[in-house]
Amino acid sequence: MNILITGATRGIGKAIADGLEGNIFASGRNEELLKCYENYCVCDLSTRDGMVKLGSYIEQNNIDILINNAGEYLYTPVLKGFEYETLEHITRLNFEAPLYLISKAVQNMKENGFGRVINIGSISGVMGEANASLYSATKAGLRGLTMAMAKEFGLSGITVNCIEP
Repeated sequence: MNILITGATRGIGKAIADGLEGNIFASGRNEELLKCYENYCVCDLSTRDGMVKLGSYIEQNNIDILINNAGEYLYTPVLKGFEYETLEHITRLNFEAPLYLISKAVQNMKENGFGRVINIGSISGVMGEANASLYSATKAGLRGLTMAMAKEFGLSGITVNCIEP
């Protein structure tokens, strides 16, 4: 099995990568921290170029299991205001990147009749969180995406789940 974990350099992503067996593929922004893995891709998923780079990497390496862990928590009280770039950054990283990466991984999975997608969401996406509305909204979107894709790909041998710590 070829398993890709995004955001594998620390926290939940590193713990997942360290606990799995198989051909581990890791991605993250910090090349020094990624060097502990045999297979890795340095990219910033908050940028379009980073998403495209990792999407190509997924296609080239026939990923069977995709763990969308990369994400960022932002404290963004609406009344204090925020820049459009902040909205764009958090939306791309927490929602658009997982969607794009899934679209790149499912082709191989569908051909093989097997695949697993695990999205790391957040309880904030279920219940909302005061002063973190952007984060909560992106994680709620990821939850909805997970449910829709589970229905879309379930009959193809691909499971799509979301873990919400």
